[in-house]
Amino acid sequence: MSSNTDCRYGIFGGTFDPVHNGHLIVATTALEALGLDKLYVVPAYVQPLKAGRSVAEFRIRLEWLQRSFCGNERIEVSAVESQFDSYSYTLLTVEHYSRLHDSKPFLLIGADSLKSFDRWYRYRQLLNSANLAVYPRNGIDISCELQRLGISSGFSVLSEVPVVEISSSVIRKRCSAGLSLNGFVPCVISDEVYQHYKK
Repeated sequence: MSSNTDCRYGIFGGTFDPVHNGHLIVATTALEALGLDKLYVVPAYVQPLKAGRSVAEFRIRLEWLQRSFCGNERIEVSAVESQFDSYSYTLLTVEHYSRLHDSKPFLLIGADSLKSFDRWYRYRQLLNSANLAVYPRNGIDISCELQRLGISSGFSVLSEVPVVEISSSVIRKRCSAGLSLNGFVPCVISDEVYQHYKK
């Protein structure tokens, strides 16, 4: 790559409370399907739609992500949202990287996020600022949700991404119940995740 402008890049945001193997599968597959040079994995500092819910500290979630994605040179875990003087609005993250690369990013989101997308901060402006890359989640009709939102262009449907029905809430419940995390979270962080949410 000769410059930032030449970089084909994406943004994969979320609370990642905690990161799990489904996140790794989505990130790796989307990277390949979209032909990205770089994918920024961006944990939310303060997630506006989850305000009031107890979330693991940002530094812990960030470290888990860094260790989980270690070894993939095209994936960069970013702490950019900790620099914002507000909630972790996706639009601010998109604008940050758009300035850095002087181009629109692909914004990687799950089909489940489409159901609440019209509640996101300045979502219409966000649609103009990024190319949506939607990956499937079980039982959600992506076409129907896109039509409901009035989105007819500027998006990709990542049918190559397998439907992996692992969620962070399931991980937390398994920890509380004293159940194994084998196969659910990366081995490198599994013991720490278990101990953290077992409390």
